[in-house]
Amino acid sequence: MMQSNRRAVMADAVEQEFFDAIDRLLQNKPRNRALAIKAKAGTLQINTTTVALEAGHSRTQIGHDKCKYQKVRAKILGLKNAEAEPHTAEDTIRKLRIRITEVQMELRIANSEKAALIIRMQKTEKAANREIGKAKRSAEQKNRDPNHVVGRSFSDIEAQVIQFPKNDE
Repeated sequence: MMQSNRRAVMADAVEQEFFDAIDRLLQNKPRNRALAIKAKAGTLQINTTTVALEAGHSRTQIGHDKCKYQKVRAKILGLKNAEAEPHTAEDTIRKLRIRITEVQMELRIANSEKAALIIRMQKTEKAANREIGKAKRSAEQKNRDPNHVVGRSFSDIEAQVIQFPKNDE
């Protein structure tokens, strides 16, 4: 029992070292020489590699989905996904230009989708009008007098009886 308790304390100590390393990196005050140089240059990033380097432990302990220290990994990924505030006007302009490009692409896609929908709607409307015409003609044909001559009605003509000659042969 004492052995498992000692392991838990050791694991907690390593995990605490990772969290302390994250805090130092967030404060931009790393102890590692290479990371300190990056911090001064303003290129320091917080990721699994830099946290492991600052903590003095292997990256594999926090570097994959089934790693030993899931809480540390979750915190690093949360920090990595958080959007950093721009520090200079150039950074702000760069981010805004990227956003403008994204919005323009979204607008182009939306316009092309609208155009496709309009074309589809027009085709559907033509097909519906065609079917309506067929239905009207079919209904008119059913109600029509079977003796009706196309183009003229008998009511317009005066009726005459014509006698055919008899064949006397």
